[in-house]
Amino acid sequence: MKRVILGLLTIGLLFGFISVTSAEEKQNNTTFCISLGYGYLFNETNEWDGSVGITFGYFFTEQFQMELGVLGNWNTLGDKMKVLVRPNFYSTSEGSVMPYFGVSLGAEFGDGTSFAYGAQIGAKQLLSGNAFINYELNYLRADEQNSISFMIGLGFRF
Repeated sequence: MKRVILGLLTIGLLFGFISVTSAEEKQNNTTFCISLGYGYLFNETNEWDGSVGITFGYFFTEQFQMELGVLGNWNTLGDKMKVLVRPNFYSTSEGSVMPYFGVSLGAEFGDGTSFAYGAQIGAKQLLSGNAFINYELNYLRADEQNSISFMIGLGFRF
């Protein structure tokens, strides 16, 4: 599974160098994105760890998107997962990059269930008519543990 995700991200990065399009999101677009990242966990051990995420989003307007995301840390994948609702607000852009910011609310499942919340800033770089690369810096707090991670993802809109 890890190799498949890495392969998809590599293909997306290659397409990024080949073609770039205008950053125009249409209302009623749906998005799907697979992301990998690396971050710092502020816990008893204060450790660095990889992150993986899958998000589905829907644009209600050209500047407002609601996402449903499933996120996890690489070392605890399958044991602890976060399910989040993430409203994102996009600024208008004339180029191929669409910056955004948003918040995250949800739950972490694993040894029990705990409330999870956070915030994210990022940008989508449109590659072609329906593909994009997503760059994101996010902060999450769940089960009295803080984490900050940088994620890069390959996404599609339809």
